[in-house]
Amino acid sequence: MTKCIETDVVVVGAGTAGTYFAWRLAQVGFKTVVLEKRRLEELGADIGIFHVDEIRFAQFGVPLPTGDELVGHYPDGRAWPPDGDGFKLVNYAFYVMEKPLFIQRLQRCATLAGVQFVEQAAVGDVIIEDGTLTGLRATTDDGELEVRARLVADCSGIGGAVRTRLPDDFDVENDPISDDDTLFVILQYWDDIAGDHPTGLNFYPFHKTFCNPSYGDGAILGVGQPGGYEQADQVHQPFLAERFPNPHRLVKHCQDHRRRGESRARGAAAHPGNGHCGIPQ
Repeated sequence: MTKCIETDVVVVGAGTAGTYFAWRLAQVGFKTVVLEKRRLEELGADIGIFHVDEIRFAQFGVPLPTGDELVGHYPDGRAWPPDGDGFKLVNYAFYVMEKPLFIQRLQRCATLAGVQFVEQAAVGDVIIEDGTLTGLRATTDDGELEVRARLVADCSGIGGAVRTRLPDDFDVENDPISDDDTLFVILQYWDDIAGDHPTGLNFYPFHKTFCNPSYGDGAILGVGQPGGYEQADQVHQPFLAERFPNPHRLVKHCQDHRRRGESRARGAAAHPGNGHCGIPQ
């Protein structure tokens, strides 16, 4: 038997974009349901640490991190040239945080505002009536689910669970995102690093690489490149050999990919962002 839910807004994806969007809509009085294909406690675990600009908390009205969620705070960083040892000090602060705990905090805020989360709900067909998107169908552990809504928001990540199911005449970007339009990111968590190495926040814009704080005295060595993981690794390995030959212990090696979100809408379809997903190795 199919369970039916009627709501003002249904959001697909309970990551940072989806949860924040749902929270804000609920705060202004919209009945909001969020569908998430994974278990809520799993979100962000494949990345672990992430970094957020200090100014964004006030900009988006999110309280600053505290407790176990907060790994560290850095008031400035260093921007390094393609070669040489000189750097430019950038007075721009970042918070280093535990992503799973940050997402869980946003989810608590959303729940208190009245948002209903449905986890382990895999989106299936969209419901289109008279040329308007009026809802979608999903499969859950408890059976089939049909959600009817005035607005359907796709925050499902790079796969675009909703937008890729929309017809061409919706004037919405509904094709899969190509590798050339995707930033493939490889993160290496280093510990027990021997010898001298940069500490704090370090950016290498030419290589699209960085060396940022991890747990304790550890560091996260990362790279982001379009085209694929192989292309990213071809840039990363020579960079590490040249700039970071230090003996170290590799704690975690994960890959993620992200792309600038397209914000478009037609009728009852909205796409606040393509979100972020991680693939551990």
